[in-house]
Amino acid sequence: MQSAIDFGKNFLNSFFNKKDVDAVSTFLADDIIWITPNEIRHLRSVRSIHEFLREAIQEDPKVYNVDIASIRSAPGLETTTIAVFDVNLIPKHEESSINIRCTLALHREGVGFEIVYVGMSRKYLRTDVEQIRGFAEALPCGVMTLTTQGNDIRVMYVNGWFFRKLGMEEAAVYERMDQNAFFMLKQEDQKRMITLTGEMSVLKKPKPLSMQVTLLDKDGKNAIPCHMSVNAAYKDGSRTVLYLIFDEISDVMQQVERDRKKEARLQKEKLAEKAESSGKNSAKSMEEMEARAREQVEEAVRLAKAESEAAEKLIKDKLGQAEKEKKAAVEKTRRSVSDQFSKAWKEEKEKHAESLASLEKELAAAQKAAEEAAAARKALEEKLSALETRKQQSEREYQDRILKLEWEVSGAKKKAQEDLKDWQKQLEDEKEAVRREESEKAAEERETLRNGLEQEKKRKAELEGEVLGLQKDLSRTELSLKKKETDQRVLSKEKDKSILRMESLLQGQMGSIQSAARISQGERNPDKLREQMEKIVKTAASMPDYMSDLAAISKLNPNERMPAAQDHFSVKSCLDLVRLVIWPRCRQKGIIFSVEMTEGMPDAVIGGKAGLELAFLCILENAVENTASGGTITLTASSDAPVRGSAYYHFRIEDNGCGISEDRLPVLFDQPENELSIARKVIGTMGGSIQVRSRLGEGASFEIRVNLKLGKH
Repeated sequence: MQSAIDFGKNFLNSFFNKKDVDAVSTFLADDIIWITPNEIRHLRSVRSIHEFLREAIQEDPKVYNVDIASIRSAPGLETTTIAVFDVNLIPKHEESSINIRCTLALHREGVGFEIVYVGMSRKYLRTDVEQIRGFAEALPCGVMTLTTQGNDIRVMYVNGWFFRKLGMEEAAVYERMDQNAFFMLKQEDQKRMITLTGEMSVLKKPKPLSMQVTLLDKDGKNAIPCHMSVNAAYKDGSRTVLYLIFDEISDVMQQVERDRKKEARLQKEKLAEKAESSGKNSAKSMEEMEARAREQVEEAVRLAKAESEAAEKLIKDKLGQAEKEKKAAVEKTRRSVSDQFSKAWKEEKEKHAESLASLEKELAAAQKAAEEAAAARKALEEKLSALETRKQQSEREYQDRILKLEWEVSGAKKKAQEDLKDWQKQLEDEKEAVRREESEKAAEERETLRNGLEQEKKRKAELEGEVLGLQKDLSRTELSLKKKETDQRVLSKEKDKSILRMESLLQGQMGSIQSAARISQGERNPDKLREQMEKIVKTAASMPDYMSDLAAISKLNPNERMPAAQDHFSVKSCLDLVRLVIWPRCRQKGIIFSVEMTEGMPDAVIGGKAGLELAFLCILENAVENTASGGTITLTASSDAPVRGSAYYHFRIEDNGCGISEDRLPVLFDQPENELSIARKVIGTMGGSIQVRSRLGEGASFEIRVNLKLGKH
C-alpha cells in the first residue's frame, strides 16, 4: 500500500508541477476544506473542485519544481493521518524560490487514501531576495547576492548603491549583469572574481575573502576604489549562494594622498632649511615621514575593513533573526491548525456517533443484500448451465431429426426410382405384346392399337412430368433443410454470444453496486449516506429481476416477444437506480453524468421495470466506454399526453463522445456481443423502439420510445 507521505508528495507534484486538474481531483474526497492565506473554500462536489483548481492555475500558471525541505506526520482520529510538508517551489527559468507550508488531512479508505483537508500558507515565509531587500537598501555600501557553479554566475539581487555609483537604471544594470556579473570592474578584477567564485563553488564550507577592487562608471572613465568582501550564505544543491559587500574607500585614499603630499611638502621645506645639515640626518627624516604615511594608509584600510565586517555581521544577524521568526511563526501556525482540526473532527464524530452506528447497520444490510444478489447470480449461472445442457440436448435431437429426415428423403427417392424402373419395364412389355398382336390382328385392330399407343405416350409424358416435379420438390426440400441447419447454427452462436455479454453486463452492475457501497463508506453526511444506502439496497433487490429477464430473453428466437410485465413502479425511482449504478463508472473515468425529467410528466406506471432499467444500463455502458475524460452524458425523460390510461414515454441518452460513422449506423444493433443489441432486444420484447442519431466525432443520441400503462401512487 502506498504510504501517506508518498500520497501527499504525488498530490503536490500534480498541483504545482504538472498543473493537472483531473489528476489533482483524484486525490480529493467529494467534500473537503481548502484553506489558503486569503480564503477558506468548502468544496462539496467534484464540479466545485474542478472550478476552484482551474481558478488557482489561472491565477498562478507557472510550473514549479517541488523540493521537499521537511516532512512531519502524525496519526489522527482512527483512519485519519495528518501530514505537514515544508516545500520549496522553484519556478522554471527563475532563481528565487517560494517557500510554503502545506498541511494535509488524509483519510484512509480500504487500501488507499483521500484528502479531506488542505491548508497552504506563505504568511510568514519570504524568499531570500525579499529577506535581504528589507534591510539592504538602507546600507551605505553595495550589497550583491549571486549563485555560482564554476564559471556559471547568476546575479540574484543588487541594492540601490550600485545604480547611484554607476549612474545607470536598475533594468540596464541587471541586463548587463545577465551577460557579465562583474561588468563594472576592471578587466583584471573581472578575471580574478570569476576565478575566485568558481573556486568557492566547489568548496563545502567556503571561507570569507576580502580584497580591493576598482569600479568603473557606465562610460568606463571614473574609477571608484572599493574594499570588497565575499561571503558564502548557503549551498543550494550544486550551486553556492554568495553575498558581496562593496565599501567605497575613495575618501580614505584621497585623505591618505593629501596627507602624503602635505608631509612631502613639509619635508621639502625642512630639507631646504637644513640644506647644510648632514645628508645622513635628512635621509633619516625622510624615512620617518614615509613610515608615518604608510601607517596612516594602513589605519584607513583597517577602518574600511572594520566597517565592511560590521555590515557583514549586520546582514548575518538579520538573516538569523528572520529565520528564527519564520520557524517560530510556522510552528505556531501548525500547532494551531492541527489543534483546531483535531478538535473539530472529535466534536463532529461525537455529534454523529449514533447516526454512524445506525448507518453502519444499514451498510451491513446493504452488504447482506449484495451477498444475496451474489447468491442469485450463482443461481443464474446454474440456470445458464442447465440451459447449456438443454441446448446441447436440443442440438443432438435436431441432428437426429436431420438424419432421420435425410434417411426418409433418401428412401422416398429410392422408391421413386424403383417405381420408374417398374413402369418402364411394364411399358416395354406392353409394347412387345402390341407388336405380337399386330402381327396376328387385322388392319382395323392396328388403328385401334395406334390410338391406344398415343394414349400411352400421353400417359408416359404425364408420368415423366410427375417424376420431374417430384425431383424438384426433393431438391427444394434438401435446400430448405440445409438452410434450417445453417440458421439454427447461427442462432445458436448468437445466443451463446448474448449469454456471455449478459453475464459480463451483470458482473459490471455488481461491480458498480460494490463501488457505490465502498464510496458510501467514506460519506460523512448522515442524510446523504442513508439515501445512498437505500438506493444500493433497491439496486441489489432488482438484480433477480434483471437475471430473470436475461434468462427469458436468452431463450427467445428472433421476432419473438416476451409476455408483457405488469410491474407497478415509479419512473423517477427507475432513473435514480440507473444513476446509482452508472455513477461510479463515470466518477472513475472523470465523466459528468446527469438525469433530467420533464416537469409534470406521469411518474407512476405499469410495465417491465427491470427490462427498461436493463436497456438504460446497456446504452449507458456503451456511452461511458466511448466518452473521454471530462465529457458529459445526459439521460432525459419526457412523455406524450395520456390516451385511454396509457402514454408513450420518450427517453433520450446523449453523449459528446467519439460518435458513430455513417457506415456503422445500419448494422449498429446487429452484433450479438454488443450491449446495444441487448438493449434493442429488451425494448423489442416490450413493444417499443430505439432510434439513434450520430456523427463521427460529435457524440451520439439514443431515443427509446415505449408505451406504458399509467398506475397510481
